[in-house]
Formats: sequence, C-alpha cells, structure tokens
Amino acid sequence: MKTLIYFKGNFETLTEVRQYYYNLAKLHHPDHGGNTATMQEINNEYEYLTDQVLQGNIYKEWTPAGKKHETEVGADLVNIINEILKYNLPGCIVEICGNWTWISGNTRPVKETLKNLGFKFSAGKLAWYWHPEGYSKKSGKKFDLSQIRNLWGSENVEIKDRNIYIS
Repeated sequence: MKTLIYFKGNFETLTEVRQYYYNLAKLHHPDHGGNTATMQEINNEYEYLTDQVLQGNIYKEWTPAGKKHETEVGADLVNIINEILKYNLPGCIVEICGNWTWISGNTRPVKETLKNLGFKFSAGKLAWYWHPEGYSKKSGKKFDLSQIRNLWGSENVEIKDRNIYIS
C-alpha cells in the first residue's frame, strides 16, 4: 500500500476522491501559488487512489467497461479543473456536480474562454456546462440546477482575482 501524503481520510466512492482532488488542486496548483512537484505528487496519489477505489468491494460488480469509463471520466475531470484554474473568471461561480462542471454568474465577459475550453451554454439554466465525452442522456427528464445538486451533490467555488473562495 502506497503512503498518501495529501489524500487524508477514507474514500469509498470516486465522487469523494474527485471532490477531495478538486480541493487539493485549488490549494496547490502552480497557477495559484503552488509548485509543480507538489501538484505532480497530488496527481499521482489521485491516480493511485482512483485505481484502489475501482478495485474495491464497492465496485466489484462493475464490468471492465464500466471501470474503464469511470477512469477516463476522472482523467477528463482533472484536466478541465486544471484548465479552469489557469484563468481568472471574475464574478463567475464554478460548481462541480458529479462529473459535470457548471459555471454561472457574470459569464458574458469570459464567454469565448468558456467556449474554447469546451463548455456549452444552457439557456434554461443560465449556466455554462462541461461534461466528459461520450455522455448520452438516457431519460427524457429535465432537471433544474437545484435538482441536479440534490441528485449528484455539488462543490461550489467562486473564483475572483485568481483567489478561490469556497461558498
């Protein structure tokens, strides 16, 4: 068993690991005063812990294809979080709901940046969203953001002047 320096606690689901990773990335990313070596170690621990969770009893009934999909989704989510942290998004609220990233608030000034990062605008929710490739909606149900938060949980983050505040 690898000794984890940055990931403290018991993690049973990938969502827990991802949310913890996101908090660590906010603190240690090189674009926010951290250093590259620390961020690389956090990334290594994240990959190790993700692998351990996927091999644990909680996922033992998953098919190999399901495990592969979750691993790829996790890597995509890490990449988009790192990209978001590179930009100053004043007046914007970044929210992680499950595997999706939502950005709301005063997004008009950063509209082109969000488009370039692969975000799409949801007029019904008045927010930009990003999700991993390969997602396809299986039900015809429509949810508002509060329902999405209730279903998947959320981590709200407001980015101002390159400083991050959890709301």
